[in-house]
Amino acid sequence: MLVSPETERRLGEETFRQVLAQHRNDILPASDPKSRMVKRVGQRIARVSGQNDFKWEFVVIDSPEANAFCVPGGKVCVFTGLFKTLRHEDGLASVMGHEIAHALARHSAEQMSLSALLMLGLLFLPPESIQIVRVAFSLGVDLPYSRKYELEADAIGLELMAKACYDPRASPQMFADWDKKKLGQSLKYFSTHPPNSERSTILQ
Repeated sequence: MLVSPETERRLGEETFRQVLAQHRNDILPASDPKSRMVKRVGQRIARVSGQNDFKWEFVVIDSPEANAFCVPGGKVCVFTGLFKTLRHEDGLASVMGHEIAHALARHSAEQMSLSALLMLGLLFLPPESIQIVRVAFSLGVDLPYSRKYELEADAIGLELMAKACYDPRASPQMFADWDKKKLGQSLKYFSTHPPNSERSTILQ
């Protein structure tokens, strides 16, 4: 990879600062029940992650968006809209395990390295070919790699939540629930995430 762990962590910390600044009026206090739950789940997963270099932080943002992410360095954000899609704490552990897995597997560094190689290659192409190459790269490299990262994070996340003594059966059940509710659905071919039904089947 072209991106060092230290560079990746610095970029992650800067991203985290920008997110906190953008949502400064929407961050739930540490005393909020949702904040306490996210911190509890996150700390349990962090303890079994084998990653001692991360400075873990867990933040809940009051937003209807059903989303969560973990940037390099162990900074985790969970949006309150996600709670409405989950049955219980084990489901939250599934989502957080998945997002933390992306950081542990250094998927962002791999993506940045691929992008850097693309930009280097574009320097040697005539202007009329650049857009065609970008589209071909997206369909032939970027999308398949993104799907690969998602399935890898699913598998690592499942292992993390099991090690943290959460019920791993909650993970395929969660994707099955999301599939029924049509959450995150789009055309499979152009989606960076595999369909929820496929992810549920793989994890069972």
